[in-house]
Amino acid sequence: LQKCQELINQYFDKINFGNQTLRVRRNGSSAKDLNLSTGSVGSQQDRKLKFGEGHTNNYELYGLRDHGPISGPKDVHVHLICYEEDKKLGEDLLEQLEREFEDMNLGKLHTHVDDRLMTPNKYPDAFEDKADIYFNEIHGQKDRLDMPLILMPDTNSNMLSQIYFSHRGYLLPRQIGLQSFKASTASDVTSSEEFRKEEAGNAVAIHTALQLYTKPDMQPPWKLEKAADTNSTTGSDSTCFVGFDTSRYHEEKKGASAY
Repeated sequence: LQKCQELINQYFDKINFGNQTLRVRRNGSSAKDLNLSTGSVGSQQDRKLKFGEGHTNNYELYGLRDHGPISGPKDVHVHLICYEEDKKLGEDLLEQLEREFEDMNLGKLHTHVDDRLMTPNKYPDAFEDKADIYFNEIHGQKDRLDMPLILMPDTNSNMLSQIYFSHRGYLLPRQIGLQSFKASTASDVTSSEEFRKEEAGNAVAIHTALQLYTKPDMQPPWKLEKAADTNSTTGSDSTCFVGFDTSRYHEEKKGASAY
């Protein structure tokens, strides 16, 4: 906001458009000044989530444990893509995600570790061809829910982006979901003492398991009982919300989970 204010103060004193001149009010305007109304979607913690068999709960972990996902249990097949030296770390991570998947009543997570999807770490560019190998491997199994999990090496952000977006650009147009995981984060998850505690599961592992459930066929584990924008505006067709992926206009999206 400060950068924007500086830009306006320095360059945008006024704007000429045709025969009109627009002058910029440098001290800003409130919504009330512009005759706009503001609403509120409330706290995320106040949202009631709809689970299997019509049950509701406002905390996803225990709601899923008790009632199961609204889309029903799934068999999801996850394939590991990683450096050869991270193979054991990847196997440990998949084992814990498999337990978390089952613990939340999401179904069965089948994990696959194939040496053809391993990359010698002295050849970082070799990650590039793994998306193609993966796609060819599962191409004929359209009746299964398959997706890769890329265990990203601990390296600079430019290389991480290159690895991720090269796979994303190849797989997502083919309607294949993609999950990435940094090796350093995987180390934290697999060594966490909090992971299997009843009251404090590892948050990263929990939300990764939820994404592995959702991404293969885009069917969520829960929905919001009421749309997030309910009662937040009065009679207006123009709304803007930050932090919610919902749609006022499409019934199939209305109240969908964030995943």
